[in-house]
Amino acid sequence: MDEDRVSGILFLILQERPSKAQPETSPSIITTDWRKILTSLRILESKRIECHCHGIHFALVDLERSRILPNGRLPVNEKGIEHYKKEMQILRSKGISIMVTLFHWDLPQSLQDEYQGFSSRQSVGDFATYARICFEAFAPYVQWWSTFNEPWTYAQCGHAWGVHAPGHIDPIEPFLVGHHMLLAHAEAVKIYRSMTNMGSGISIALNSDWCIPATDSDQDRLASQTAVEFSLGWFADPIYFGDYPAVMKERIPNLPQFTEQESKFLRNSVDFLCFNHYTTQFCENIPNVHASDTWQRSMGVTRSPYRDGVPIGPKCESTWLFVYPPGIYHISNWISNRYGNPDIFITENGCDIQDEFKLKVEDAVHDVHRINYYRGYLDQVLKAISSGVSIKGYFAWTLFDNFEWGEGYKNRFGIYYVDFADNNKRYPKDSALWYRDLCHTFHLK
Repeated sequence: MDEDRVSGILFLILQERPSKAQPETSPSIITTDWRKILTSLRILESKRIECHCHGIHFALVDLERSRILPNGRLPVNEKGIEHYKKEMQILRSKGISIMVTLFHWDLPQSLQDEYQGFSSRQSVGDFATYARICFEAFAPYVQWWSTFNEPWTYAQCGHAWGVHAPGHIDPIEPFLVGHHMLLAHAEAVKIYRSMTNMGSGISIALNSDWCIPATDSDQDRLASQTAVEFSLGWFADPIYFGDYPAVMKERIPNLPQFTEQESKFLRNSVDFLCFNHYTTQFCENIPNVHASDTWQRSMGVTRSPYRDGVPIGPKCESTWLFVYPPGIYHISNWISNRYGNPDIFITENGCDIQDEFKLKVEDAVHDVHRINYYRGYLDQVLKAISSGVSIKGYFAWTLFDNFEWGEGYKNRFGIYYVDFADNNKRYPKDSALWYRDLCHTFHLK
């Protein structure tokens, strides 16, 4: 383990679940990946492929909370702070602007052991302390801030379905986790807005599939709207309106409530919206839905990438990921219409390829499927911008193949191939060269 790094719950849980594709590997392979930062930046400098927006190159840096506060509270691990400062200094020296995510699912193990992490309201104050430390340490380097990455995924996959850390299966816990993450977000934003010289704004990164009615019935059209409100609206409504969607309040008896003061601080607690999108599903109404404690049953919607046995689009390696480019256009317009046309940064969009993990590097680098995915989705992003949606930036997910949570190294999203069995050597895929050319020419081809 790195000398400046202490494991959080994400690392410890996943280390107990070896990669499905390569049983001999574990997350420990990537804990030393930061040592290759100079090599990575030389690739960025020479290829200029990380992200491009109106001529400005920028990178998304996810901080590891347990590296900065190993025990979840003071004292600060100064080696962890210096690690990120060096990384950011290198990025800035290359003319790359930085967006920082404070929390991408890595909770210090001590806080999980003490009070079950974000299941407890104690998590709010501890996160606020952590946010202040990061603001004070990294403000000179950071252009944009994001408090949490995909709170829906963290709440549902980690606490309802047990497929992500901490591996809980509980019908009610996800609503508590989501509620406390929203309150922690609001506290962090209060601190941020009390400080000066803090860059261009703060946000939170939300995610959602787009939903298409399975039939032309009014019931299925309403079901599609409900499904988006239960995923994206669960977190976006509070940060814009100060409360949960009405349909969730009606159908979930144990949904936590915000006080008047909490609603006030949550309302308009973002300067722009970070949004992750990958795929679209068909949605069908479930009749006679009654109030329920679980997210799935209370939603009253069957979601599937198939209709009458036919997939919505080409299938990727991930079981949930099918290619449907118009989805990013429709959900961007949904956000624009519902929340007053906020500025949007698309902070994750990309795909894995079926059986890519089985290929030799000389074959895996020829990833036409991925190029077609990016071409299709970016074309729809341009269409959304032309329709008036205020999309300000786009991040391809992702630059390098990495550890994809419960799927280990099997699911490869990178535009660079990483040979995990050979010292993490990197090889540009055809999609990397295509994306480089796109950043230089602004022409989809």
